[in-house]
Amino acid sequence: MRSQVDQEIFRLNQELKKDLGQDVNFYSWLNLSRGASSTFNEINKAYRALSRKIHPDKIIKKNFQSTKQFKNAKKLATQRYQRLSAIGQILRSQNKDRYDFFYKNGFPVYRNGNWLYEKFKPGFLVVIIGLFILISVFQYFVLKIQYNGDYQRILNLQSDIKSQAWPTGTPPTDGLQKKVFCQRNNSYFLVKIDGTVWLIDKENADLLYPVQATDLRKPSIFDTYFLKLLIFFYNYTFGKIFSSYSSDKLSPINDITKNDQPKNTKKHNKIKITDKNIEKKKLMNKKVAYGARKVAGRRV
Repeated sequence: MRSQVDQEIFRLNQELKKDLGQDVNFYSWLNLSRGASSTFNEINKAYRALSRKIHPDKIIKKNFQSTKQFKNAKKLATQRYQRLSAIGQILRSQNKDRYDFFYKNGFPVYRNGNWLYEKFKPGFLVVIIGLFILISVFQYFVLKIQYNGDYQRILNLQSDIKSQAWPTGTPPTDGLQKKVFCQRNNSYFLVKIDGTVWLIDKENADLLYPVQATDLRKPSIFDTYFLKLLIFFYNYTFGKIFSSYSSDKLSPINDITKNDQPKNTKKHNKIKITDKNIEKKKLMNKKVAYGARKVAGRRV
């Protein structure tokens, strides 16, 4: 519950702004340029000067064409003078500190019988933008979690494949590469002597794909819906005007577009497998069996 002093300050402030304008306050009305830093003597001197200037006795009937106009002017002058008297009493007493507090921090407004501070009410566009930002932040953390999970899965896959190829944990002394089968992926892998793991193409055994976690693309803020939407609008508006964001001169926007395009892995990582660098065994039927070991009772 507001005190009587606070309510009086609120009422005078509201009436003053309604009468003289929203930019007027107690100090500006008294022409005190130093505002809240004004001394008692400065306030007292300014108050006396303004009270003499707006005194109701200065309203003379002969200056008006009708009695009605004179009465209205007299009434307005009396109200202003009374308001000035109340303001001068506040500024020349200990209640000045209360006014200075609201003067610096803002005044509440009178609504539904109470003095309330106005709360910020965001518009529809602000709400939509805020939701996009919140969703994008959540999406970014989800992408980071997915990336870390995929990164760890690749490391685990490398470890499993190498443990099958090198049961002792060390590269073979003969320097031969090992071809193993992974039941989890239903695919063949090749482990080279340097410890790198390669996926063998199911359709063309001469094609190898490197299995390495560093090939994963780290997520960035440009992968979020909010920035993708901004980029989409930019490309279809300003992007058609400014040539500085052309495809041959990459920018962060074009980097995203480029990274989203699938890479031709078969072209860049094409390695041919020969019988010379794969451990093999000659069977009775002259077929070739590649090095493997038993896991859980099965030969892999």
